Amino acid sequence: RLPRRAGETIELFRRFGPEDDPFEIQIDQVLGVGGQGTVYRCSRVKDPSKVFAVKAVPIWRLQNDPESSNKLAVFEKEMEVIQRVQGHPNIAKCFGCWDAAHPFGKDALPAMYKMMV
Repeated sequence: RLPRRAGETIELFRRFGPEDDPFEIQIDQVLGVGGQGTVYRCSRVKDPSKVFAVKAVPIWRLQNDPESSNKLAVFEKEMEVIQRVQGHPNIAKCFGCWDAAHPFGKDALPAMYKMMV
């Protein structure tokens, strides 16, 4: 089981990504918790043999934060840097970064998480 503090909300947002081949994940364990969010060890439901690290950044927490645009810019810069260094033998493959829609639907409420795989 996931620690309640780290994994309590993420269980609702296990489907995200491109519409033609979305990630539907099974969360195995918390790998780390940091200032931006939490990194989970996950597998895809359709292929449990493949293991991924998923970084979940709770953007809903930034709604009332006066530094929200700066914090999102830092995350987006991290994503850009990871994309630029793809192919290096010491860098993990990055599949992409997507907004995880609210379980009530993307039209009901804004995205709640940025998910980097």
